[in-house]
Amino acid sequence: MRDFEQLEDLDIIFPNVRKVLCTETAASLLNMSTTWGRPFEFFHNSKNIALKSRSGYFAPIYRDELPEEDIITINGREVTNKSRTICDMLALGSDPQTLCESMAYFYVDSGYSWDTLLTDVKRHSVSAQFERWRDLAESVLNDG
Repeated sequence: MRDFEQLEDLDIIFPNVRKVLCTETAASLLNMSTTWGRPFEFFHNSKNIALKSRSGYFAPIYRDELPEEDIITINGREVTNKSRTICDMLALGSDPQTLCESMAYFYVDSGYSWDTLLTDVKRHSVSAQFERWRDLAESVLNDG
């Protein structure tokens, strides 16, 4: 796992707000990607954070709700699980390297199968995006 000591600043800058790390930040914490996952991206459900601008350091993303089944805890931090992380990266148009590495990691970790991810891909309505990236993610394994 990467050195994420700076995440402690999240609690100082955004006190009393539930923060669920997501997208590239979650992919890095889940060891699905070699990228650093910065700016630190997180989901929140507080209208007050909208007043704080996106910076190069933190990137809050508003969500009304986030199903508990999509959240795990790593070292005391809430993080989206692997499949939700990939679905969010597909939906939000994340960094191509991080997305391909994460999808390739998931594919191998799932026994060279997309079956478990496809359920969430459909649930989060990112099937078209998934189909665009599937072959490239598989080719990362062949080129690696």
